[in-house]
Amino acid sequence: DEDDPTKQGDIVAEFDPGLEQTISDKIELSARIDYTDDYKDPRKGIRNILYYDRQTASKESEPSFDVITNDLQIYIPVLEKSTLVFDLTTSDAIMKKKGETNLEVLKVQNGFNYCGGNSECEQNALNLANTQLAINSNGTSTPLGGSDRLRSYPGGRYQGAHMIYFATELRWNFSSEASEEFNSFFFQDLIDELQVALFLEQGSVSEEKSDLGKTVKASYGTGFRLVNASGNLYRADFAAGDEGPAFTLIIQYPWAYRI
Repeated sequence: DEDDPTKQGDIVAEFDPGLEQTISDKIELSARIDYTDDYKDPRKGIRNILYYDRQTASKESEPSFDVITNDLQIYIPVLEKSTLVFDLTTSDAIMKKKGETNLEVLKVQNGFNYCGGNSECEQNALNLANTQLAINSNGTSTPLGGSDRLRSYPGGRYQGAHMIYFATELRWNFSSEASEEFNSFFFQDLIDELQVALFLEQGSVSEEKSDLGKTVKASYGTGFRLVNASGNLYRADFAAGDEGPAFTLIIQYPWAYRI
């Protein structure tokens, strides 16, 4: 806009937003087996959660696929009140119907023809087209990255048709036996547990299941946990990895939900 003094310079290229695969018809089911001593803050036992997602295309160019995700958690009591936790998650996409697999068509859909010869714009459009081609050909499983899995990476950083993730976390409980009152600017409640956590996690994604584990990414770090009497858990984690550090502030333990 020539009349707007806040806008300066010439537009070299316009980029489309990042790829968002939206499939309208989706069914989600889950089943849980829980042999732990406490639902909110377990110290010992085994918990296994099986998720089944059916994603059906809303138009001919979109894929249809199922995703089966299994999350196994093992809790082992250590020291006087602390816990060692292991988590193993696997996720696989099962293709039912492929979507558009013509790369040239996908490049056009992602704005390649609007780049005007700009190499950065064309590379961005090509990357988006290749990502969409992989999803349309193989489906996509539960991604890695974010507040639950590979915490040093942004949400959805790694995705593929197959995923495996393993983590261990030591939760050191240093609170007293009795509930303590906590007053802060954010909330007022009774505190059941105060914890410091140390964690190490590794994960891998691939388009072919035989390639799973060939490329592995890792995160490690520490966190603070506050479990209150109302049933909520406030978690602050600091994680590091190949792409630098990341800080997470969220309600709920890791691995409580899928991403």
